[in-house]
Amino acid sequence: MKLKTLVPLLLPLTAVLVSGCDGGQGNSLNIQFSFITPTAYVGEEYDFSDVLSMEEGVNYSIDVYYQNFYTMEEKTLPVTNGFSFTPTELFDISVLVTAKKGRATAQKTKNVPVSQRADPVDELLESSGDAGWADNGFSKELITDSTYFKEENGHSALSVRYQGSNPYPWGGVFMTLNSFFLLPHWTDQTWENAVISFWIFNSTDYALEFQPRIVDEYTGLTDIDWGNQLIVPQFAEPNGWTEINFSLKHMGIQHPLFVDEDGIRNDTVSIKTKWAGTPESGDEVYNYQFFLDGVDIVPYTADRFPNVDTTSYATAETLDYGWENMERDDGWSSAGAVYDRDFVNSSAEHDSLSSMLLSFNVKEPNVNGYAVVLSPEAQFGNDELPSFTHGVLELDVHFSADVTNHSMEIIAVQKEWTHSTRFAATPASTANGWDHLTIDFGEHEQFVNISEGVRLGFAFPGVDASNKATAEVHLDNIFFDQYAGVPEPETIADGWENAAIDTGWSSANTAVDNNESKDSASSLKVTFDGKEQNAANGYAVILNLETTFAGSAFPDIHQGTIEMDIKFSSDITNHEIEVFAVQNGWNIPAVRAVVSPSSVDENGWAHLTLDFGADAAFNVITECIRLGFGFKGVDNNNKETATTYLDNIIFTENEL
Repeated sequence: MKLKTLVPLLLPLTAVLVSGCDGGQGNSLNIQFSFITPTAYVGEEYDFSDVLSMEEGVNYSIDVYYQNFYTMEEKTLPVTNGFSFTPTELFDISVLVTAKKGRATAQKTKNVPVSQRADPVDELLESSGDAGWADNGFSKELITDSTYFKEENGHSALSVRYQGSNPYPWGGVFMTLNSFFLLPHWTDQTWENAVISFWIFNSTDYALEFQPRIVDEYTGLTDIDWGNQLIVPQFAEPNGWTEINFSLKHMGIQHPLFVDEDGIRNDTVSIKTKWAGTPESGDEVYNYQFFLDGVDIVPYTADRFPNVDTTSYATAETLDYGWENMERDDGWSSAGAVYDRDFVNSSAEHDSLSSMLLSFNVKEPNVNGYAVVLSPEAQFGNDELPSFTHGVLELDVHFSADVTNHSMEIIAVQKEWTHSTRFAATPASTANGWDHLTIDFGEHEQFVNISEGVRLGFAFPGVDASNKATAEVHLDNIFFDQYAGVPEPETIADGWENAAIDTGWSSANTAVDNNESKDSASSLKVTFDGKEQNAANGYAVILNLETTFAGSAFPDIHQGTIEMDIKFSSDITNHEIEVFAVQNGWNIPAVRAVVSPSSVDENGWAHLTLDFGADAAFNVITECIRLGFGFKGVDNNNKETATTYLDNIIFTENEL
């Protein structure tokens, strides 16, 4: 790579041809060179005989000169083996050739270009290289000053500069190592137990902090960034060299990560830095510089990396292996959570690859005491939240010896945080030292209002101030079976009580109830506590037929009949129901009718029938997208306790 080019040297005999006495032969000497002049490289011996076309009987010698571009000082290079020399600096060279034959003498000068062989990784990582991407403000320049060579037999290093105003509170990316161009150059090609290693010369007066950013999109198991407890920050102190090393195994990576040419793989391996001299204000422009060499991914050995912890605390599992691998609410948790690949509870039914390891020494208790909180909301999104009104939760738990109280508290939170509950339970001990906990949510009233669970937590009363410094809890094989112990869930074919709910328009809480039904597997339980009545609908539940029948024709109800079974709690004395329907497009007001169901039977169930075809007002509802039921007997006096059950909501077309 050509970095500096000089004007030709003004040597006394440059570019001349001198003919001398030849003993009466009458011949003259003509010095000739090859058509192509190979480039010379700093630190490598150069054989000038490959350039000079030598005549038989002529004696040749060379003198080698160059001029320092910066000081304008002219220097010479020693010649070995008659025609060889070794460039020491990155400046073009002038070679003065002297030819003699008899008394004839001639001289001629040849310019030899000089370059520097760069290390392949450095060439790729410089800003203009194929793997040179960095955050705005960072630039990486290839340099050949051996002062900044740390790699044995290296030919180059990188000067890294930052100039900008971004404070980078979480570090700025100055180096990306995920390019497929880099893969062949790594010393370790398997990454079974690999270490990211590089040298930093910190030329500033402040420390530099380094942390990696790792995303394993191939498996989806690792996504860590600045501040993650799996990362041990590395520091380069001012005005000296520091070797920076990060164990990939420690972060759960045991196979190569890369971005491929076709975009099929898109893993992330970046190195971030934060300069201790960064101004606190984000508006102030500042700059700093450091030098980088010896970037490599190498196999771990204890001799080379005595201070590198390769113990893996990253999960080796997906969610299919258990909810211990679910997204967590670390802000609400009062426990530190990592993953232990060496201490697991495997069985013939389930092969565990890692367990969740909880520690408490750096946390303070909150309203839950010492607890870890999972987030189904973050994991599944608001449209696929699990219902804890029924179903069976199972888990394995192991307590360290200093936790003598093995009781637990199960914490569950309803969507929009309208309800929460705590349930105390004690797991049963097993022969291998692990305890096992089984909870059937459907058997406990505490969970009746948790139909869309956004949080599921586990608190440990046996951890307190006396043992928090050393206490450890392992959780493994956390499985929740929504329908364990209950019939198969009903579908829309079993009744419209199984339709989607318009929760935004409804002024009621809804949940599937498997214990209360009218000759069916389940009913829709409707409660009103915590809700405000709608100005138009009062206290009502609204079925979202638009979502339920998406992709097919919306129900044409104007010539049909709706029937349903309904059960009221004793504090609802007015059993009138307002049925209202909305036409597709929302371009006409909802059509309404108030209906009184039949008298209740011996089990408290009443039957309601509404013939839409007998009411001309419903003639406009040919594509029904909402069907609502307002409860005239529910008001602010009884909403806290009022409960209704809807079952067997069946629509049939009238015979014409």
